Amino acid sequence: MVSNVHSSASRSKLLGRLEWGVVLLCGLLRGTALWSLSQTLYAKHLLVDAQKFWVEAGKLADGASLFGMKGAFPDYFYQPPAYSWLLSGFIRMAGETLWVPRMFQAFCGMLTCVLLIRLGRRLGGESAPWVGVAAGLLFALSPETLLMEQDLLTPALLTVCLAGALVALILPERPRSWMAGLLLGCASALHPTMLLTAAVLGGALVWSVFRATSKPSKPVWLILAYGLGVAAPLAPTAWINNQTHGGFTLVSHNGGINFYIGNGTDWRESMFVRAGVPFERFATKAEPWKYDVVERDGIWWSMAWDEIASDPMAWLAALGTKARWSVHHAGIPRNEDHRCRTQDGPMQWLRYLPARFGWVFPFAVIGACAMWRRGGRARWTSLAWLGLHAPLVVFIVASRYRVVAWPVLCLLAPMGLLTCRAWLSASDTHRGKWLGVVGLAVLPWLPREGAGLDASWCDHTRGSLLINEGRLQESIEAFDDSLEADPENLGALWWNARTLEHQGKFEDALKYAVQLVDKAPDHYRGRMLTSSLFARTHQLVAAREQACAAWEIPGKRKAAGVQCARLRQQTGQLIEAQTMLEENPQLR
Repeated sequence: MVSNVHSSASRSKLLGRLEWGVVLLCGLLRGTALWSLSQTLYAKHLLVDAQKFWVEAGKLADGASLFGMKGAFPDYFYQPPAYSWLLSGFIRMAGETLWVPRMFQAFCGMLTCVLLIRLGRRLGGESAPWVGVAAGLLFALSPETLLMEQDLLTPALLTVCLAGALVALILPERPRSWMAGLLLGCASALHPTMLLTAAVLGGALVWSVFRATSKPSKPVWLILAYGLGVAAPLAPTAWINNQTHGGFTLVSHNGGINFYIGNGTDWRESMFVRAGVPFERFATKAEPWKYDVVERDGIWWSMAWDEIASDPMAWLAALGTKARWSVHHAGIPRNEDHRCRTQDGPMQWLRYLPARFGWVFPFAVIGACAMWRRGGRARWTSLAWLGLHAPLVVFIVASRYRVVAWPVLCLLAPMGLLTCRAWLSASDTHRGKWLGVVGLAVLPWLPREGAGLDASWCDHTRGSLLINEGRLQESIEAFDDSLEADPENLGALWWNARTLEHQGKFEDALKYAVQLVDKAPDHYRGRMLTSSLFARTHQLVAAREQACAAWEIPGKRKAAGVQCARLRQQTGQLIEAQTMLEENPQLR
């Protein structure tokens, strides 16, 4: 007996050391990753959504109003404002340094690792206490998670909120539903699709409460506390939206466009639309010059449902394809491909971190099934994954959204491995189950369009960083490399034209601008830039044609109309200019 107690204590001590070792490894990797980042231009310059969040935060820190042309959110809450508010707090405390929020997010990653270890130890029980170590190790060794934490984006906060909510629901004798609700409400304020996860777990809480007792009067408070916890972080944006627009919107007004991107008739093209010129052209489908952001959101929803209704079978096929894409090992980048950061230079080592979705996925599925069969609170891990993964199928398949579910996969995969071990030791062969395992293992590696790294976009990203750095000639060369890999990269044409114009090389700029308007004749800014370049090179007739073509593009185009009328006067088209001014008095 004494020997057994001593052996149990030794195993417990060893397990504790392993758990602390995983936490230290997690911290070491994050510290090394931040140091590696500091050796690159990514450390100084933000891109796409991260830059937008930082600009909004700076305005809030300076005391700007919420809305209006000079407000922090000139287009209302097109995106959730909570992350910008959080960043503004860091700016007020530490000034405009990017390292404070980055270190905070690295700390969130370490805290998520700790929470996963605790959850895994509970789920594994006495027979498999190593599950917590395995879960923490998988999370620590994920390159995708590390890269997202380094950027000023929301996944690091979402994962720690999710892990904390699961701890509050699973570990205590009675679930701390108010804490779980509050954490999921905060996550939903940062990213509204987390509301689906909150709803799924809330439904599970209701079911467990009413199933557990025939007199649910006291446990009902668990449900109310959960609901109030979810609602509290959403109340400020809901109240502001109601006061501003007189309509009920919980967080932001970009749900419609995201739903359309993933469900419209041309979803295969819109899913891969990049930021910049391509997205500007795509956004004109909702005629933004006619409506504010709230009305546009409704238009996007209406357009999506109209196109779904026109061919529902095609839509169901699209959902099936997105479901398959959503479990592909490579995922789909949105706005920026973080894999570009690891292709060479100081951050290259991140490519070799082994925890990847493709080989973790099959074990996670088996683990989810095992947790469901176990019943009780263990089921909440399976339901959490369902709530996190569903938006990828319903809205957009993207790595940035899938990485939020990674902590749950880290929990479920060791449980799946444990189940497979039990099958091996069982007396029967479980042939059908092993066939299922093979199918799950193959599924993430099936061919899929857009799975490979886009070299053109990596060169484009490098060009953007070099522009921000003021190294204009190098940026032109980077964009040329991008165009060589993808001649249809409209953004590269735009930036090279703008950069050469800034340098006074108007003839060279025209070569890119003409290509741009040839490929994108409906791009207003491209037409106006080309007109300006023709005028600067004294080709007034060509400048007139471009300005008048810009005037014909739908939208509020008064500047183009003025330029068209003036150039018509200068090139001898006096009657046409006079007619134009008579028909459009605002141009006078």
